[in-house]
Amino acid sequence: MIRRESTTKRRSGQAAVETMLLTFTLMFVLLGLVHLFSVTWAGQNAHIRAREAAFHGDAFLDVSNGYTEPSTAPFSQSLAGPGGNYTIATGYFEMYEFSAEANDASRDDYFGSQDIEVKAQIIRGN
Repeated sequence: MIRRESTTKRRSGQAAVETMLLTFTLMFVLLGLVHLFSVTWAGQNAHIRAREAAFHGDAFLDVSNGYTEPSTAPFSQSLAGPGGNYTIATGYFEMYEFSAEANDASRDDYFGSQDIEVKAQIIRGN
């Protein structure tokens, strides 16, 4: 007489394998989402720093940290003239360009760290 194994025993082994594969895939997707959030967060911080530096230069920013480099700005303490007063573009029909650069890095995780560089420009031409 041939003895057969129960179907429940065979199915429980299949369920364990499927659960293991699904768990690995789910963890990989979650790690990818955390990395994407970190890169997005660093990109937004760099964008905000560059935008503020293009508008205000170093008037309101701590530029000593090296993350932000204003080149020209309408409102700036050190880039303005004597006395540190704010300056603005003088004529309505004049061309002007204000710019700044900023950088940031995402946190180092399973996928590595991403360096992000942003350049903001405010341009008015004829």
